[in-house]
Amino acid sequence: MNPLRILLFVASLLSSCASVESRRGSESIELDHIFIWVKQDAPEADALRKLGLHGYEPVKHEGQGTSSLGFRFENAYLELIWIDDYEVAKKAASAIQVDFAARSMGKKARASPFGIGLHMRGENTGPPFPTVTHRAAWMQPGEAILVAQTASNSAEPFVFVVPPTMANLTPEALAEMYQKRPGLKKIREHVLGVHLVTGAEFVVDQRTLDSSTLTLLVERGIASFTGGPDPLLRLTFDNGRQGKEADLRPTLPLVIAY
Repeated sequence: MNPLRILLFVASLLSSCASVESRRGSESIELDHIFIWVKQDAPEADALRKLGLHGYEPVKHEGQGTSSLGFRFENAYLELIWIDDYEVAKKAASAIQVDFAARSMGKKARASPFGIGLHMRGENTGPPFPTVTHRAAWMQPGEAILVAQTASNSAEPFVFVVPPTMANLTPEALAEMYQKRPGLKKIREHVLGVHLVTGAEFVVDQRTLDSSTLTLLVERGIASFTGGPDPLLRLTFDNGRQGKEADLRPTLPLVIAY
């Protein structure tokens, strides 16, 4: 598919994707990526590769005590993250009153294994919820991740906002990048034939459904949440146009509809 066709395809789908984008006035808050806490070195990634997803190489987050690898799509990406240095991770997490260790243990610690990354477009005054600032050694000068204050509750997904320099490219910028560097298209080309994340439905601890942050994400059409005993993410691509579904449990708490 050439860059122009990619741009047209992305634009047409985004226009109907209220589940991943919401605008109020001149500001827009959008889904940037979703992460899942996994085991050391993410052996769970093999299940995604066998399904037909192409992932990028592991990245170490200096000063944060974590590493990750991921799978990029046209408008978002799925990240698998793990702790590689518990002492560093404990120090970094305590600064923002978040328990990385508990989250990495998932059900064993009655914690949510999910993170929901957001970015903002256009003119805005910042995230529409209270946050704390997270800085790590791997970030560029002046960069910071704004973490929702409600993330201190390990039972609910870890919600945060990345700075503009770390945000996913707009469809227009992505098409322009493909024209200049065609080789980068391979990062987002998947045998599974998926392009856009168009829905993110989470099963979470029943006690977290009244969270002010999660309620706002529902109101903005970014994600939906239902209560249940076991955490689960149902991730929909391209509005489910292929009419297929892949259940990756028990390897990952993830169902992919495409």
